[in-house]
Amino acid sequence: MLMASTILSGNNYQKVALLAKFINLGLRHRTTFQKIQGHFVAPTVEQYWSNIQASAIEETRATNVVISGDGRMGSPGHCAKFCTYTCMNQQPKGILAMEVVDKRECQLKSTVMETFAFKKAFSGLLKEGVQVVEVVTDAHSQISSLMKKEHGKIKHSWGMWNGAKNLGKKLFAVAQERGNESLRPWVEPVVNHFYHAAETCEGDALKLSMKMVAVLNHTANVHRWILGECDHEDHDEDQDRGNKQWLDPTGHEIVALEKVVRDTRFLGNLHHYTTCQYVSASLLKEC
Repeated sequence: MLMASTILSGNNYQKVALLAKFINLGLRHRTTFQKIQGHFVAPTVEQYWSNIQASAIEETRATNVVISGDGRMGSPGHCAKFCTYTCMNQQPKGILAMEVVDKRECQLKSTVMETFAFKKAFSGLLKEGVQVVEVVTDAHSQISSLMKKEHGKIKHSWGMWNGAKNLGKKLFAVAQERGNESLRPWVEPVVNHFYHAAETCEGDALKLSMKMVAVLNHTANVHRWILGECDHEDHDEDQDRGNKQWLDPTGHEIVALEKVVRDTRFLGNLHHYTTCQYVSASLLKEC
């Protein structure tokens, strides 16, 4: 039981052996530990996981499923040797697939491990008959290309948190430039508007694009224009806006903001956010 508990608790033989040495506790040899792990613990854990996975998949048989997926590397950077990719049912939360990939399976290229692991996990779900209608991942270019080429009929969405983080980085970088000081207080509101636009676009990429571009009017204190108006209620000119000041419609700050919001790549990728989905990163890490 001590050998089994060492594995199940996430420890290793070396640490437990050192503890046993300090308290003068007799402990089985490393060879015995490895035999117990291979003959008893590992097969039991694998069988237990297989039963849980089969039960979770069986619950999805008669429903359309939205899954979120994310990968974790064994180490940061390009020196990772292992990648664990997990696919979770968005509603209700439940792990449907998990694949562990060794770099040796990918011609020793750690940069393609996540895509390889995703393909294995996702293909396994399709073979099990899971009716996947939408896949939510981070903005991984290789996975996006794979979904477009091989699974074009299944909607591929990107996690809102990742998109908002990237947008915030670009806005912050522009606001740090000399002469754009008045743009800094608007970084967080514009990112929040991105969430709001995705939630209210009703799945329409064009509507989402128009809502994002409309933030240029709002920051310049223009809340009604020929093609539409802001979603908020009538704005009180005397209302306290904190340290935010309306931007000059002809100033260089609004031009800098426009370069980010009207960026061709940004607008071209907005269709990935029309369903306002999130990758359950924290739950995936816990699992």
